Amino acid sequence: MKEICPTVERIVREWPELESPAFLHGMLTGELCGAEKLEVGDFIKGLLQEIGAESVKEKALQTLYVLYDETLKGLTSSDFSLELCLPDEARPLIERARAVGQWCEGFLYGFGLTHPGRAKLGEEVKEYLETLQDVADIDSEALKDVEDEQMNAQLEEIIEFIRIGAIAVYENLHPAERKPIELDTIPEPTHKTVQ
Repeated sequence: MKEICPTVERIVREWPELESPAFLHGMLTGELCGAEKLEVGDFIKGLLQEIGAESVKEKALQTLYVLYDETLKGLTSSDFSLELCLPDEARPLIERARAVGQWCEGFLYGFGLTHPGRAKLGEEVKEYLETLQDVADIDSEALKDVEDEQMNAQLEEIIEFIRIGAIAVYENLHPAERKPIELDTIPEPTHKTVQ
């Protein structure tokens, strides 16, 4: 996934409506979790409609196919290998926190597009979505000029919660042969928002 994120960033520059690579990846992950079954063609067609584009360059199309494929594999693999399209640890804390918030916004948006019947969701899934809303509301500007190990560790903890939670939501809404992950067994982050 890390290899494709820079290419996704170039696509997003052409489609500023998508906000960031993190938002686009969150949106795709949310759609995959919320939809009964989301084919890659449906994802791309829906994306083009969302941004008002009538066509897409071949390179961008290939990138979207790979992004879809890698994300679906990550959600369904037995080794919980989902990776989030976020800036790496070398980037400033404010940039990473902003991207995490954008990923959460994207997930909520994509999930809402494909699973509008929120009342039908289990409590654990609803709680996860509420946590994503809290994270999406992170005031990343408050982190300007802040760089310390504790804040970075808290952000990494939040990222891991989001990542494992997305896999758990997918499993709970798409029961496979293996036993679904119980959402209440995932440790809550000690800090839901970076302060």
